[in-house]
Amino acid sequence: MSHVHSPSRHDTEKADISKKEMAAIMKTHRWQYTKIGIPDAVLKDNFSFLNDAVVIRSNAEGIPLMTTTGIYGPITKEDMVILKQGAQNVVYASKRQNEPKKESLLNELKQLRANALPPKKENAIAVQAKWVSGKEGGGLPEVGSSANVFGATGALLVNETEVDFPVMDVNDKDFNATLAYYGAKPIAS
Repeated sequence: MSHVHSPSRHDTEKADISKKEMAAIMKTHRWQYTKIGIPDAVLKDNFSFLNDAVVIRSNAEGIPLMTTTGIYGPITKEDMVILKQGAQNVVYASKRQNEPKKESLLNELKQLRANALPPKKENAIAVQAKWVSGKEGGGLPEVGSSANVFGATGALLVNETEVDFPVMDVNDKDFNATLAYYGAKPIAS
């Protein structure tokens, strides 16, 4: 789960929950598919937050559509996380110790963009265009706002009858320099 809205997250006083109360909550329907991959003490210390994270969303027929299947955290900002498909422990977290502080990826990408030269003519295209949001009349009536990851639909109005986008191979000698211009870089797995 990438994000959890937890009403209890900002509570200054943690409600101490008994093992009996915890066990009763964990016997509810939404906990039945959830594998616990953390020690009992960590579960107890973070139970209010984790309880908010365990969900089971079903359709009208009662078929689960979204279900929490495992708890392998919590993960703090000092933890390094490695996700391995098919591994017994899906998330491995360990404190970063004795590592030099690394610049954030966002700052690194901003720096790449600031220092980059414009891409070669054959590696980029410039068009005159204007973005018109759905609120300004650029949306399509049959497409709802949830169809866009940015939360609103719209239209990109391009002043061309045909646009031929250049495609670069990852092995092209200019690939990284072109990406840098757009504040991007390849991430090794």
